[in-house]
Parts: sequence; C-alpha cells; structure tokens
Amino acid sequence: MRSVPAGELKSGAPEGVEVQVLGHLIYYLPPVSREETKAVATVPVGTALGCLPGLLDIPHFEIQSYVVNGQAVTDLSRVLGRGDTVVLLPVISSG
Repeated sequence: MRSVPAGELKSGAPEGVEVQVLGHLIYYLPPVSREETKAVATVPVGTALGCLPGLLDIPHFEIQSYVVNGQAVTDLSRVLGRGDTVVLLPVISSG
C-alpha cells in the first residue's frame, strides 16, 4: 500500500474522505496534519476502511475502533463515500 502524500494529509478536501486520528496515533501522521489532540487526513473516496492503516502508515494493531459518521464499524471491507467522516481510536492499555 502506498502512503498518502503529505499534501493530501489535510482536512476539508471536498474530493476525499476526512479521517480524524486520535490519541497516540497522531504521531504516525506528519506534524502538519496535527491539531492539538487529533490529526486529520483526507483519503480518496472509494477507500475501504481496512486500507486506512496502510495508507496512513499506522500499524493496524494500534487501532481499537473505527467510527464512521458517528457509528462504530467492524466491517473493514466497508467502502468510504463522499461526505463520510472516519475517526480512528487507539488501543488503550493499562499496566
């Protein structure tokens, strides 16, 4: 899988799907895409949810939950469409 070029890692691109990355996952994205406690990226319409870790260079095992348009989604084959918003939540562990 290819990484999303830094120029595409921005919010508000009407031709793509906004992905918000929270917690420690923000450190996998370039500093330019970070906004305090979240990072925002845009991926192409038609991207499958399960492809996001590879596109964003985030290890899949670091992601606890995928939330699409406010709803938790477990079907990683779901194809993202124009206007979708995705939130990636990190694994939280206690020790």
